[in-house]
Amino acid sequence: MKKQFFLISALVLLCIVSCKKENKVGGPCTYVDLEMEVKITLLDGDLNEDFMISMQPNVEDPGNEVYRLSKKQLNNMEINFEFEALKSKENVYVLTEKKITEGTCTPIIISKMHLKK
Repeated sequence: MKKQFFLISALVLLCIVSCKKENKVGGPCTYVDLEMEVKITLLDGDLNEDFMISMQPNVEDPGNEVYRLSKKQLNNMEINFEFEALKSKENVYVLTEKKITEGTCTPIIISKMHLKK
């Protein structure tokens, strides 16, 4: 009898805990498109394999602001250059990022990276 009572109590407690209401995080969210000029500061890996690039804003003092993208991420966004261009640290790129203005979704989404001509 005690085992059955304990088992039923545990199940009821489990149901109460799992049904706890929490504030939902997420949308709807709104974004604004922003453009930023960046330069490659590091190319980590082989362009024919997996690689990661680090970029900083193309300003006199970029501070600690760094953006990192993988080959997979670059393949999933709009670009207008061949990966070979990433080897030059002199090239300037224009990143288009969607920055959140309302809601609690992903704060920044980089959607485009174009080589500035």
